[in-house]
Amino acid sequence: MEETDSSIPPPEGGQPAALDRQTSFHGPYRTYRRRYFGLVVLTLLNIVSSLNWLSYSPVASFAADFFSTSLTGVNMFSNIFMIVYLIMSWPSAYILQRWGLRVGISISAMFSLLGTWIRYAACFSPDGTTRYAVACFGQVLLAVAQPFMLNAPATYAAAWFTENASSSFHMTCDGYTGIRLWVVCGKSEGCELKLISFAANPFGVALASLIVPFLCAQPNDIRFVSLIIAIITSTVSLPSFFIPARPPTAPSYSADAFLKEINSQNYLQGLSKLARNPGFLIICWCFATFVGLFSAMSTLLNQMVTPYGYSNDEAGIFGVCLVIAGLVGAAIMGPVIDKTKAHVLTLRCVIPIVAIMNIAFIFVVKEDNYAGIAVVCVLLGFFTFSLLPIALELGAECTYPIPESSSSSTLWFLSQLFSLIFLLAMNALCDPNGSPPNNYRSALIMEAVLACFAALLCVFYRSINLRMDAERRMVDQTGQLKKCPPSTNKCAFLPVRMLP
Repeated sequence: MEETDSSIPPPEGGQPAALDRQTSFHGPYRTYRRRYFGLVVLTLLNIVSSLNWLSYSPVASFAADFFSTSLTGVNMFSNIFMIVYLIMSWPSAYILQRWGLRVGISISAMFSLLGTWIRYAACFSPDGTTRYAVACFGQVLLAVAQPFMLNAPATYAAAWFTENASSSFHMTCDGYTGIRLWVVCGKSEGCELKLISFAANPFGVALASLIVPFLCAQPNDIRFVSLIIAIITSTVSLPSFFIPARPPTAPSYSADAFLKEINSQNYLQGLSKLARNPGFLIICWCFATFVGLFSAMSTLLNQMVTPYGYSNDEAGIFGVCLVIAGLVGAAIMGPVIDKTKAHVLTLRCVIPIVAIMNIAFIFVVKEDNYAGIAVVCVLLGFFTFSLLPIALELGAECTYPIPESSSSSTLWFLSQLFSLIFLLAMNALCDPNGSPPNNYRSALIMEAVLACFAALLCVFYRSINLRMDAERRMVDQTGQLKKCPPSTNKCAFLPVRMLP
C-alpha cells in the first residue's frame, strides 16, 4: 500500500512501525499520498463549476445582445444553477453516500463535458432566440454537475484526511541526522481540505470576473469566451474519472466511524436527525444567508455599479477584490481556528463585522467612488469568506456521527435556495426609474437587513463539537504517541497533548 510515510527504526531491535499509523483497538490508521490527487481534482472541478456558473454575468449587456434577450434573461443563466441545485442536491448526496465518490464525480464530469460543449455549439445558431434556448439547455447540464462537486469535498475529507491534530505525523529525512518525527498539534487536515475546496468556488468567481471582460470586447466575442471555458472544463474534467473511491484503511478514529456510519445509516433517517438539531438549524440559516448574499452579489455586481458610470472592467476588478480578499481572510483565519478551536467565538465576533460591511456597501455605491467600493469589497470578502468554511465545520461537528455528505448537502441546498430567492428579490427591487436608472439601492438595503438578522441569530448557537469530543475520548483510551529523538534510533514515549 502507498503510505505517506516510510518506517521509523525499531526501538530495540523490534519490527519497524509505520510513521503514518496510529494504533488503537480500532486501528491501525493510515493516510495515503494519493489523497492529494483527489484534493487537486476536486479543487479544480469547483473552480470550473463557478467559472461556468458566471460565464456571462461579468459582460451581461454583451450577452443580452448576443442571445437576443434582456438582462433578466442573462441572469437566468445563474438562476438555472440554483434551481437545478435545489432538485439535485439531496439525490447527489445520496449517490455519493450509496455508490461512492468515484461514481458521483464521474457523473459530474460527464454532465460538465456535455453541457459546456452544447453551450458552445449554441453560439453558432443564426437565430438569437435559438442560441439562448440551446445555451440554457447546456447550462442545465452544467448545473446538474455542480451538486456533486459541492457535496464531494466533505465526504472526501471525512474519508481520506485526519481530523485530530494529535494523530497527524509529518516526517522529513535528513542524510546526517537520520529520520525525524514531529507531532503536529492544532492542525486539522479535514478542515483544511474543506477550506481549500470552499475557496475554489470564489476563486472561480474571481476568475470569471477577471478574464471574461478581458476576452469579451463586443457581443460576438461571447462565442470565443464559450470556447475557452469549454476547453478549460474539458481539461479539468477528464482526470476526475481516476479519483480513488475510498482509502484502503481509515486515517483516523472519526474517519473510521464515518466510513462505518456511511454504510450503515439510512439516508432519510440522517436527514430527519438534522431537522431536529437546533444548533444545526442555526448554522443552516447563517450559512445559507451569507452564501446566498454572496451569490446574489456576485451575479449582480456588474449591474449594481455600471449605472453609476463604472465600466465592465472596473466591475470585474470589484469582484476580484471581493474574492481575493476573501481567500486571504480564509487563509489567515483557517490556521488560527485550527489551533485555537474557537469556532463559535469566531462566528460571533466576525458576523457583526460582515453585517456592518453590508450596511456600508449601501453608502459607497455611488459615482466617482472607485476606492470606496473597492475597500468595502475587500473588507466584506475578507470577513465573509472566513466564516463559511467554519460554518461547514460546525455543521459537521454538531451532527456527528451523521455522514458529512448529509450535513453539507443540506447546507448547500439551503444556500442555493436562499441564493435564488435573494436574486429574484433583488432583481425585482431594481429601480428602472430611479436616480440613476436601474439602480439597486433597495436591494442593498435588503442585503444589510438579512445580514444583521443572521448576526443576531448566531448568538444563540450553543452546540458542542461532538466529533472533536469523540477524538478526545479516543486519545484518552489510546494513551501515548511515539517520538524519535533527532540523533538516535531509540524511541521515547511522550504523552499526547490534548485538544482544548
